[in-house]
Amino acid sequence: MTKSTDISQDLPIKSVKEDLFSRGELARRCASILQEVHSDNAFVIGLSGPWGSGKTSFVNMVREYLDQQDDAPLIINFNAWLYSSQEQLVKQFFSELGRAIRSDSGEERLGTISSRVGSMLTDYADIVSAAGVDALAVVFPALLAVNTAAPLAKVAEKRVAKRALQMAGSALKRVDKTAEQLRDEIAELLKPCKSNIVVIIDDVDRLPGEEIRALFKLVNLVASFPHMTFLLAYDRGVVTRALAEVQGIDGEAYLEKIVQLPIDLPPASKDILRKLVSDVLEPFINASGLNLYDASERRRLVGVFDDLVMRRIETPRQAKRYLNMFNMVSAGLGKEICPTDVIGMTAVMLFYPNVSRWIWNNRDDICTSSQRTFNFGESRNSYLKESLSAVLDDEADDAVLLSDSLRLLFPKLHSIAQKGQGASSSVSRETGRVAHIDNLELLYGTVGQPTVSREHLHHLVFEADESELETELDRIDYQGDLKRFVESAKLSIPNLSVMRKESISCALFGVFGRLRREEQRSFLSLTAVELAARLEIDLMRGLGTEKADAIVLEATASYSNEDYVGLSEFLEEECAAHAGSDSRENCLSEDTYSRLTNAYVTAIVEEFPRIVRMDDFSGKFLWRHIDAALGRDALEKIRSLYGDDQQTRVLCAASALARWTGADGIGYGRSHDRPERYEPVFDDPDADEVEEVGKSAEFCGLPEELRLRVASLYYLLSGGESQLESAGEHKVPLYKAEEIVRRWESESVSGYE
Repeated sequence: MTKSTDISQDLPIKSVKEDLFSRGELARRCASILQEVHSDNAFVIGLSGPWGSGKTSFVNMVREYLDQQDDAPLIINFNAWLYSSQEQLVKQFFSELGRAIRSDSGEERLGTISSRVGSMLTDYADIVSAAGVDALAVVFPALLAVNTAAPLAKVAEKRVAKRALQMAGSALKRVDKTAEQLRDEIAELLKPCKSNIVVIIDDVDRLPGEEIRALFKLVNLVASFPHMTFLLAYDRGVVTRALAEVQGIDGEAYLEKIVQLPIDLPPASKDILRKLVSDVLEPFINASGLNLYDASERRRLVGVFDDLVMRRIETPRQAKRYLNMFNMVSAGLGKEICPTDVIGMTAVMLFYPNVSRWIWNNRDDICTSSQRTFNFGESRNSYLKESLSAVLDDEADDAVLLSDSLRLLFPKLHSIAQKGQGASSSVSRETGRVAHIDNLELLYGTVGQPTVSREHLHHLVFEADESELETELDRIDYQGDLKRFVESAKLSIPNLSVMRKESISCALFGVFGRLRREEQRSFLSLTAVELAARLEIDLMRGLGTEKADAIVLEATASYSNEDYVGLSEFLEEECAAHAGSDSRENCLSEDTYSRLTNAYVTAIVEEFPRIVRMDDFSGKFLWRHIDAALGRDALEKIRSLYGDDQQTRVLCAASALARWTGADGIGYGRSHDRPERYEPVFDDPDADEVEEVGKSAEFCGLPEELRLRVASLYYLLSGGESQLESAGEHKVPLYKAEEIVRRWESESVSGYE
């Protein structure tokens, strides 16, 4: 697995042995020209290539070839970045040139003249830097010829030259020679030399525009020096624009005057760049367990890699930037996110930041979410389509391929791109796809690691024995991740053997009575227990009635009343099938179903006072419609056992209120849209009885939702119902219920202490 420590620095290679792009031979020929060309004037090679294309690596290979020669030239590496002004740039260039010629290496190659030439260059540096490049353009005809195209040439001739030459006066007096005389003497001394002086200047394109201009004038300033060869490395587009902006001339024409041999750095091989990136990504893919034998997943991976990643990687620097970004994004994800999606989203974040922001801002619409089971319809789709098109328009040539690639990552974009909503494009979290909002948020780093990993869920679904599975389901449920297991198992049903289905079914029946039920029902999503019940039904239908009966009978042999109460959601699903009101098939035989419902109703009767005190327990009154005859018998028994228990009667009536959700939030009330299907358990209490319960000491220990239901019941029984009906309301607004609860707290004798 890729680690965050695998960050690679953007460093050039030092030797031709590290050359990955077959540029060594061109570097050797370039070195040969720099060494062997002999002319009475300076010779300039211009190496052009985009940023990050490997110019510095090429320069290092040229330098290596030059150093390896027996009669190697004197090499001077001038770093223009070190100087912050034109004057410093000019002075330091000639000063460094002088020091290099006076050095032991210079003496070895130039002989006895090295000391004299070096001293003269130092004096020359003083004069040139004092006068400035613009004034010297007037002094030296070669520079003046270059400047005649500039709008400010006449100003430089009349004003700048006068002022600059006055500044150079003291330097000229000290040297007792003119700049032209010094230049001519230096040229004469250098003519008999057998070795060239090679000046290498890299990263020219990173200088400010004014300094780029100064540097090229500087090179022209020594154009008359024999045996001087230059290797300049730059991005041609950057340099020509800078020259044009500063001087108002044709930048290409200016380069033609200065550079005798332009060399375009050969573009990096796409195959080699692909291998460079693939060598890092493949271990990550292999460690993830991605099934590359699945033809559709392999096509998705290759499509994302080609159209999102490699389409934008044209230089070694871009490859390194992508890999560094990938290492950062993938660090800590483990096997949670599908590698195809990590690879693709890394490219989106790096190369298309505006698209990345659009994805994040619209994640609720383009991702599957366990909390949302609807969409906003055509108007919302139109907005999403238009806003995405606006973002993609900025990407010009990449827009079409980028759009297609995004659909590989987010299937919902297919329906957004169409006129209609199309088929549902639901994606399970357990696929690791970023098309599930939980996975997208994990990849963007806005949530922490899940408490149970995809790898562990896979183990539980396919490998864990029944005992381990039951223990882990208890733990996962306690951590609030039961839905993760259910989603994983549901997705895997087609690949499960009969034995695995049986093991998971037995484990689920073993824990149903212990599963947490604090989670409230929602109109828009199912609770974890409801999802687990549906999973159990699906698993046992695949086993057949005989095996399903055997699992149920074996599991319930040791059930307590609480375990039976915990079967509410499972029986609710099975009830619809046995009643014939649903197109689904039942999984239990009539005999086993009857035995199970009898035991369930008995448990409900015995546990009724505890059940009505639970927080919106979804199976509270399931027994009333499992079997009509059995339900009536149970109803009479509950009335006889608990009819005199005032608090139980009040809580039962409060629990029967419907929960409503509207623009102003949640509320509780009676349904005016449909008649009651079932006979009430108890006669409704009066308002005084409800208020007495509300002011009791035990009331404060009840779940908050149940207390609000009791307050809503009081509001309805005390005359508030007529007010609601006149206002066209069907619920008691939450704030009214809260006001009643606060009043009861203040008026309670116990003060709820």
